[in-house]
Amino acid sequence: MSFTKAPYRYRRIISLEERAEALRNKAQSVSAFSDSERVQTSLPKDRTVYLDCAADVQREIDTEKAILKREQDEARTFMNSLDDSIERSFIRLRYIECRTMNECAEVLSYSERQIYSIKHKLLG
Repeated sequence: MSFTKAPYRYRRIISLEERAEALRNKAQSVSAFSDSERVQTSLPKDRTVYLDCAADVQREIDTEKAILKREQDEARTFMNSLDDSIERSFIRLRYIECRTMNECAEVLSYSERQIYSIKHKLLG
């Protein structure tokens, strides 16, 4: 079941989005510094490097989001095959909403140990 990677992929996407934003901000600051130094007719080399890196990271984000969507769809299919409402809720929280195990426990009013038992029962 590939959907079990969804929470980790979700966190990776967040990390990549932060990285892309930092690169865009760095490009902006390089541009501001260069503009104050002299009149530019083209982008400073450093700025284009940061923008190229940000574009590469954005492509990676887009790929990861497409994979995450497929994993979440697989989790929905699995969830819909379950009869137990707690098990369905766990799958929704953990693999569709990408919540942590602790958050799943809090929402379901179970201990974290009980949540791990549910996970083990469902996924081995």
